[in-house]
Amino acid sequence: MATTFKAASRFSCLHKVIRGLKENSMDFLDQCVELEGLYRVLTLPDSKVLSPFLKEVMEYNVASTKTFQINGHTLGITLEDVLFLIRLRIDGDPMLIKNYSDVHSISIFGEVIKDISELRTIALNKDMDPSKRKVEILMTIVVCFVMPSGNEITMYPAFLELLSDPDKTSDKYAWGAAVLAYL
Repeated sequence: MATTFKAASRFSCLHKVIRGLKENSMDFLDQCVELEGLYRVLTLPDSKVLSPFLKEVMEYNVASTKTFQINGHTLGITLEDVLFLIRLRIDGDPMLIKNYSDVHSISIFGEVIKDISELRTIALNKDMDPSKRKVEILMTIVVCFVMPSGNEITMYPAFLELLSDPDKTSDKYAWGAAVLAYL
């Protein structure tokens, strides 16, 4: 159960970035949201209730069957549920990483970035190239919302392969299907 809570708490990590963008870069945040796709996650409300609620819901989760047992009923989450609940695309390209290395981090940022606090610093830096900031925002969404690792620090740089064109990537892949697969 500790992992479930940690994964749920990653949502608050994402909202630190969103709050920072609202305070310092509202125009930039608006530009990202207009691109839709994965950027839609930036419009989800910040709530002190959400993480405890997710923790409570996960108490009913049966990991071996990927279902929930509630009052004697077995419920499964479908792609349609994901589409309607989080409004992320379920019919895009599959998220397939071809190169499991740090090469994409180096090509985009000139260095390997593996710590989520570095993501936050880049995303909130107004002097940084807007394209790099968008990549960092998307990566933050991936590690905090789509596929949270549970340790609130590390990220997987190979995902940058999928995020290298932040204006098109956001709506290209089946991010909702990835959320369901992660569950």
